[in-house]
Amino acid sequence: METTHIYDVTPETVVEPRAKTLVFGMSEIQLERLRWIISPVAILLFGCLGGLAAGSAGGSIVKLILIGIPSALTLSMILSVSPVKYIVYCLTAAVVIDSVIFALHFIN
Repeated sequence: METTHIYDVTPETVVEPRAKTLVFGMSEIQLERLRWIISPVAILLFGCLGGLAAGSAGGSIVKLILIGIPSALTLSMILSVSPVKYIVYCLTAAVVIDSVIFALHFIN
């Protein structure tokens, strides 16, 4: 009877894990290594841009809700130590929405 042990590793049995590319060609592992760089930059970015967008919202409740929800969601993801890919997705949504609202202020 032939037995196979966990430590029996041959080149034929080794499978290279494939990491999906997410943001700027980085894998999930690379993003997780950069967590302590991404988190403060994200807080600074959506905090300042959200403040500018809220100031230009002109008291519109709909605009303030559109600014507040993605910003609060991004902050809660950072504080709950969620996977970085979800933080990046929420940050991207917050920055895009804030930028659009801020740009609309100057168009009108």
